[in-house]
Amino acid sequence: MHPHSPLAAFAQVPRPRPRLGRLALGLVFLGLVFLAATLIPRAALAQIKQPGAHLNYSAELEPQGVVQWDGPQGFDEGLGLGFRAAIPLFHNGPISKINNNMAIGFGFHWAFFEDDCHSRYANDVIVLGSDCEASDLWFPVVLQWNFYVTPSIAVFGEPGFAIRHTRVSIDRCPDEPFVDCDYADTNFEPFVLYMGAKFFVSDTIAVTVRLGFPTISVGASFFL
Repeated sequence: MHPHSPLAAFAQVPRPRPRLGRLALGLVFLGLVFLAATLIPRAALAQIKQPGAHLNYSAELEPQGVVQWDGPQGFDEGLGLGFRAAIPLFHNGPISKINNNMAIGFGFHWAFFEDDCHSRYANDVIVLGSDCEASDLWFPVVLQWNFYVTPSIAVFGEPGFAIRHTRVSIDRCPDEPFVDCDYADTNFEPFVLYMGAKFFVSDTIAVTVRLGFPTISVGASFFL
């Protein structure tokens, strides 16, 4: 944490964090996965054993809505938007005996946060009746590995890395020389991991649900 960040000293003050939102998001995601697994007929699972039996596409474009449950520097949940693109490396593989493929994925997701700063501390200065705002912008680059388990459902994993840009500000800035009330920082995240599922509603459109740290997203994938 930057020593002159407006929230640099907040960590010194105990502050209860609501965890119900995070738990609910995790349960929703696990529920979707469980529902998909229970609804898949056993005969349909034979799709995974048919190499190359999926759409031959040149690009996947995915606008998405984002919930980030762990905000920068102590902020709670935030909402935002994102976009992903994926370019397939080959139609089937790297495992030649099952229905799978790999793609290079890249894009961004942005989330906005707003918390009440009343009774918090910023570098040992009390900030009363103030609002704290933050935005978190991620630029992930991933290797997407898709497994086509049925004609309408594919699951995937996405290891990779990301660049993260964070900005934090408070609206009533204390008149102190070492308090920076409009702070921005950019970091390289050497490892990120996302997992999810695609539910095809047509041959070229799917609803994509993705869980990673610290976000969950729901998007519409268009295959070109």
